Amino acid sequence: MLGASMALFTFMLYRPNMIFAAGLNFFIIVFQLVELYRFTSQTNRKLTRFLESVRYSDFATGFAADNKLGKSFKELNDSFNEVLEAFRKARSEKEENWQYLNTVVQQVRTGIISFDTEGNIELMNANARKFIGIANLKNIKELSEKNPKLFAALVEVQTGRSALYKTNDFLLTLQATE
Repeated sequence: MLGASMALFTFMLYRPNMIFAAGLNFFIIVFQLVELYRFTSQTNRKLTRFLESVRYSDFATGFAADNKLGKSFKELNDSFNEVLEAFRKARSEKEENWQYLNTVVQQVRTGIISFDTEGNIELMNANARKFIGIANLKNIKELSEKNPKLFAALVEVQTGRSALYKTNDFLLTLQATE
């Protein structure tokens, strides 16, 4: 439509008796350009909103069907909603698996501590908390202040190996897995 309007405008400009019609056609071209910009901007805003939802893991948002903008917008919104629903489902399953693992680990009679390469505690069961004597341990390095010998023993255990840690009351076997 825009191309046809521009061609008609060009044709009318070279006809001396069609100058007024060319002026009206110019306003139609401006209107078409504004609508094209609005349409493109709305599509870009939707894409930005969708990508930000994925980036920030905000899967609670939804996209309304824009029937007034055409069938393609409805299909785009439906596709966005389907992708976000798949992300919601995957996150829910991941959380469910984490809760299951955490429940199992809490029931084990052996003390278990899991931490990442920076020392941040990912998982620690009640028996490990009881043995260490620290209820809320965020980083394994905090253990160096409370029990430096145990901290050194934990850090020195090589992956796939075991080490023996002796206290006055008992012996403790430490095992490291990656």
